[in-house]
Amino acid sequence: MTDPRRFSRATLILIVAAFVVYLVGNADVPLWDRDEPRYAQCSRQMLESGDWVLPRYLGDLRLAKPPLIYWLQASSMTAFGVNEFAARLPSAIAMALTLTLLAVAVRKGLSAEHAFWSVLVMAASVMTVVSAKACLTDSVLLLFITIAQLCLYLIWRGRGTWPVFCILGLAIGLTLMTKGPVGLGIHAMTFVGYGLLTWSLRWKKKSAELEGRTEERTPSTTLDYARSTVATADALVVSKAPASRILLKVMTAIVLVVAVCLPWVILVEQRWAALPADVRAEAARGSERKRAADPDAPRSTGEHGYIWTVIEKEVIHRSKVGQEGHSGPPGYYLAAIWGIFLPWSLLLPATIVLAWKRRHLVHVRFALGAVLGPWLMFEIVQTKLPHYLLPCFVPLAILTADAIVQCLRHGVAALSDRAFRRGAVAWGIVFGLLGLTPWLAATWFTPQPWIILAIVSIAAIAYAAYVVRTFLAGQTQRALVAMGLGGLLMYGLLFRVFLPSCDYLQLAPKTADVLIANKATEPGKVLMLDYKEPSLAFYQGGTIREHPSNILTGKLLDLTKNVDWYVVTRDVWNASAPKSPAEADPRLSLDIVSTFRGLDVADGMRNVEVMVLKRKQPSQ
Repeated sequence: MTDPRRFSRATLILIVAAFVVYLVGNADVPLWDRDEPRYAQCSRQMLESGDWVLPRYLGDLRLAKPPLIYWLQASSMTAFGVNEFAARLPSAIAMALTLTLLAVAVRKGLSAEHAFWSVLVMAASVMTVVSAKACLTDSVLLLFITIAQLCLYLIWRGRGTWPVFCILGLAIGLTLMTKGPVGLGIHAMTFVGYGLLTWSLRWKKKSAELEGRTEERTPSTTLDYARSTVATADALVVSKAPASRILLKVMTAIVLVVAVCLPWVILVEQRWAALPADVRAEAARGSERKRAADPDAPRSTGEHGYIWTVIEKEVIHRSKVGQEGHSGPPGYYLAAIWGIFLPWSLLLPATIVLAWKRRHLVHVRFALGAVLGPWLMFEIVQTKLPHYLLPCFVPLAILTADAIVQCLRHGVAALSDRAFRRGAVAWGIVFGLLGLTPWLAATWFTPQPWIILAIVSIAAIAYAAYVVRTFLAGQTQRALVAMGLGGLLMYGLLFRVFLPSCDYLQLAPKTADVLIANKATEPGKVLMLDYKEPSLAFYQGGTIREHPSNILTGKLLDLTKNVDWYVVTRDVWNASAPKSPAEADPRLSLDIVSTFRGLDVADGMRNVEVMVLKRKQPSQ
C-alpha cells in the first residue's frame, strides 16, 4: 500500500475503530479505585450541588486538580446519566481527537504513510488505551499538550502566524485548567531536550573538523547536517518577522492564557476566602487516609489563597516527595516504558537508534526532544506513576512511525536483522505469558468464567504467535499491522468480554446495591471501616463516609449512635471480638446483612471479604 489516498482512508478507519475500542465495555467495568471514582464522584457532586467553582469529594474540598475535567465529566453525566460510561466519555473523545490531530499534522508535515503508522502506534499502545478508558485527566491533558506542542513546532520553524499563536495561548490556558503548570514544564523541557540534541550535533561537527575528517557523507548521516548550519536549519520566526510583531503575538497568546484561567481563579479565590479557617486548613492538610500515607505533607493552614495552597501541595511537595506511596528509584520510567508502550516495545531500540542518527532533521530532533526532555523531568519529580509519561507518547509514536517508514521504504534493516528477530521471539513469549495471567485469579476466587478465560488466553497466544511468525517470515509490514490491529482487538476483548465477567471486580457495586436496596442512602447513616474505597461511595450515592478506626468497639458504636449501617471487612469483624469473657461483645448489637468476597485492587491487590452490617433496633 503506497497510494497516499489509501493510507488516508486506512487512517480514518483506524481512528474510528480505535474510538470504538475506547468506548467498549466502559459501562460494564466498574470504576478502578482509587482515582477514577474520586473524579467521578467529584463531578457528580459538582453537578448535583450546582457549585462549578470549588470541587468537592464527599464531605471535603478537593484541591488535587483544576476544574476542567470535572466540568467535562459533569456535562457528560447531564447527557448520559450518572454512570461509568458518562464519566469516562470525555477521555475517550479527547483521545480520538488527539489521534485525529496527529493524523492531520503528520500527513501535512511528512506524508500519509507517516500519518498512518503514527496513528496506529499511538492508538494501540497500552497506556493510550488505558488513559482513553479512564475518567482521569491524562487523556484530556494530552490533547491540549499536543495542540500546544504542534504550535510551538510551527513557531520554531518560522510558521508562527496569528492563528498559531492564538491557538497556542488557548491550548496552554486549557492545559492549566486541566492539570495546572505541568504542561508548562513539559514544553520547557522539550526545548531543553531539543537544545541538548542540537548541541550534540554542533559538538560532533566541531570534533570532525578538529580531526580533519571529510564531511562528504550520504544524506542519512548526521554530518550531512554540517552542510547547512544549525542556525540556518533552525531558523526562528524572529529572523523572518520584525521583533515588534513577534512580541505582539507572544503578548496576545499570554492574554488568551489569562483569559481562559482568570475568571475561575477570581471566583475560586473569593469562595475560598469566604470559607471558615478550619475548613480551609482541613482541605489543605488532606483527608485522613492521605495524611497517613504521606506524613511529610506540608501542614498548610490554607491562609495563603487557594491557588498557592494547591501549588504548594500538588506541585512543590509532589516534586520533592512521593505522595501516597507513589515513588520510585531513578530510571523508573526507563523501566516502565517497556510495559506501558506495549505492543510497540519491540520497536523501541530501533526507534531510538534511528532517531539519534537522524536528529539532524529538525522534525526528528524536535520529536526526540519532546520525549527526552519531559522524560528527564518526570524522572526528577519524586511522585511517580506510569501514566505521567503519556505526554511523551505522541512524539514517540511519530519517531516510531519514522523508523517504520525508514525500514519499509528505504531498506534500513533495523526491523529485520538477527537481533530484531531474536527480540521478536522474546516479545512473543512475554506476550503469550501475559495471556495466561488471568488464570492466576483462580487461586483466589472461584468459580471463574472458565470459557472466557480460555478464549482470552488462546487469543493472546495466537496473536503473539502470528506476529512473531510473520516477522520471521520477512513480512514486516504485515506483522506491524497485525501487531497494532491485533492489540486493539485484544483490548476490546478484555474490556467487553473478560473484565465484565470477573465477579471479584464487582465488590463495590454489589455492596452498594445492598445498601441502596435497604435505603441506606441518607447522609450520616452509613460508615465504612477498613474497606474505604471511593468506588463504594460513588455507587452508594455519595452519602457514605470513611471512619479511621479498624475495629468495632462499644465506644465507637456509642459515638456513632446515629449511624445505622456499617461496611467493614472480615478482618475488622474478627478483630472486634472481646479479648476476655468479661468484656461485652460489640458485634452482638449488629446484624450481618450480606457478605461479599472480591479483589481490593487499590489496597495492594488484597483479597477481602466485605460485610454489610445493620445496627439492631433497641426492641431487639
